[in-house]
Amino acid sequence: MMRCLYRSYQWTPRLTRWVARRLTPAGRLVVAVLVLATFLGTDLDRAAGPRTLLLGLILLVLAAGFSPFFRGRFRVERRLPRVASVGERLRYPVRIENCTERRLAGLEVLEELADEPLEYAAFIARLRPTSRGQSGRFTSVLRRGRVEPVALPPLNPGEVLTTHLEWVPRRRGLLHFAAVGIARTDPLGLFRSPVRVPAPQTLVVLPRRYPVPELHLSGTPKYQPGGVALASRVGESEEFLALREYRPGDPLRRIHWRSWARAGTPVTKEYQDEFFSRHALVLDTFTGPDNEEVFEEAVSVAASFAAQTRSADVLLDLLFTGDRAYRVTAGRGLAPVSQLLEVLAAVPRATALKFETLHHRVLEHAHEVTGAVCVLIGWDEERRELVEQLIARGVQLHVLVIVPRSQRRPPEPGPRIASAGFHVLTAGRIREDLARITSHSRA
Repeated sequence: MMRCLYRSYQWTPRLTRWVARRLTPAGRLVVAVLVLATFLGTDLDRAAGPRTLLLGLILLVLAAGFSPFFRGRFRVERRLPRVASVGERLRYPVRIENCTERRLAGLEVLEELADEPLEYAAFIARLRPTSRGQSGRFTSVLRRGRVEPVALPPLNPGEVLTTHLEWVPRRRGLLHFAAVGIARTDPLGLFRSPVRVPAPQTLVVLPRRYPVPELHLSGTPKYQPGGVALASRVGESEEFLALREYRPGDPLRRIHWRSWARAGTPVTKEYQDEFFSRHALVLDTFTGPDNEEVFEEAVSVAASFAAQTRSADVLLDLLFTGDRAYRVTAGRGLAPVSQLLEVLAAVPRATALKFETLHHRVLEHAHEVTGAVCVLIGWDEERRELVEQLIARGVQLHVLVIVPRSQRRPPEPGPRIASAGFHVLTAGRIREDLARITSHSRA
């Protein structure tokens, strides 16, 4: 059954795109009437069905007959921004030049996105279960958003026109544009005849971001052993303080050779120790294929906190696990916050590793951070153990647990973890739950 559904999915989007590109809204209405007339035509007592079916077929054949006569030539330049965001309207200009020697009217601009092949396992993972836990309700697995056609004014020979396309991305990740179509509608207004102009481009769609509360974390600078190269860029770096006499064990690179030549004894440079504040953002990527909605919400919550305004002297470490454990650091002098968002746009579910991989990675760097925000998918003994060990190491914590909307019983953190800052967010109600945290913190 699932194999048949997968095979039907492979050709259904292509047919849907073909219909959307070729048929105008009026043309799709005619097709809908034809389908209805087909069923009415089975009733021999009603003659309206066959007549309507014949009339609709004649109109579609006449409209499609005009398509071979459109042979326009165009130059197209699409000017995409570097990034977009899920749920936010994207508007960008498209420059079109008429390269024919005749005036063209009745044109429309059509955007064409590249096909994204989907493996069978990923297809099954994107089947959303019903409230009974059965995968009986199917949602679009490639819901990227749709760019509506835009009508153009008449174009004279050699004329250049700039128009704008608008749409709302529905899914994070790397989006590939294949071509721009310039179409002309037939005189009946039912059928489009597009000319495909290749225009390959790529756009990074960032995760959805929510308004998040200001979770106060310790900003006290902390000594960073071995962090000289990092500290030299932010906070209280290892800055030059003074010259002093050489002591056994001082590195040769700190010797001040000119002062040694002048004084006749070894002289070294003395530096201030490296201290700066460092916070961690821990993202749990360990979830099953039936928790796709929860995973996407967890990525959005992590992106919301990553984009939150913070002090310029505070570093933020993003820790997550994909094919291996990752740590990406943003802050003054290092990667900008926008790079963290681009990393989160491509974060996959962790399928080959276990949660203990993230556990070890976080504890390995716990001594460097003063505070952390943990975005976890669900609540179990493994996650409880990680949080308890971070608390034992003196890390100030805020734990946000994302649960599916079907979960009726909230997780029990225990009094020690609850006092540290434990919040439960329900998929589908993330904005409301975050607003509730904001109101509680203000109270």
